[in-house]
Amino acid sequence: MVVVTDLEGTLSAGETWRGLTDYLQQHGRAWAVRWMLLPYVPLRLLGRLGLRRSARDRLQFMLDLLKLMRGMTEAEWSDASQWVVERTVWPERHLRVMAELEHAQRAGARVVICSGAFQPVVEAIAHKAGFEAIGTPIAWADGRSTGDLAAPFTFGPRKPERLRAYLGEIPVDRAYGDTAGDIPMLEIAGEAVIVDHDAELRTVAVARGWRILTDAEARAAS
Repeated sequence: MVVVTDLEGTLSAGETWRGLTDYLQQHGRAWAVRWMLLPYVPLRLLGRLGLRRSARDRLQFMLDLLKLMRGMTEAEWSDASQWVVERTVWPERHLRVMAELEHAQRAGARVVICSGAFQPVVEAIAHKAGFEAIGTPIAWADGRSTGDLAAPFTFGPRKPERLRAYLGEIPVDRAYGDTAGDIPMLEIAGEAVIVDHDAELRTVAVARGWRILTDAEARAAS
């Protein structure tokens, strides 16, 4: 049995990009982070007004953030990832979702986190939880991050592609997601569960009879 979950918004309310920017600001890169964030201020304001909040903007932001981390060694990436997990992701984990995943694991299931977040961060949270990790791979040269991706973001249709590459012919029995970008992954599972804060995904979930957890239910301990 295999159970798959998205990370941000599904397994945790913590945002890895926020954790990484906080890490950089607290480790001598504050001005570089502020300069990088400047072009995104209008987009964030528009997003709060509901006028613009596209996946393309979020992915471009992650690319710009990755460039700030150019030259970091694998050990430095590991330190940053652990920092993000301990301060941003783990404290905001959704207890109900985590409990369901742990229950499935105790029953013999493999639990895989499949996320668009950078691979070192996904590996760090997966290691802490005792799960497996599929994230967005980053490029390395001579033991240091190049500031580029090694492959496109693990997002949308690339989630089932990477799951298939990772699992082979092993089927996905259950999948958890929280945005429309998770639909291709949810569609390949025998059972789909959504954390409900995306109107587009909710419409699909209702039409297909997928199980729906409210944000409050996802966060609740029981």
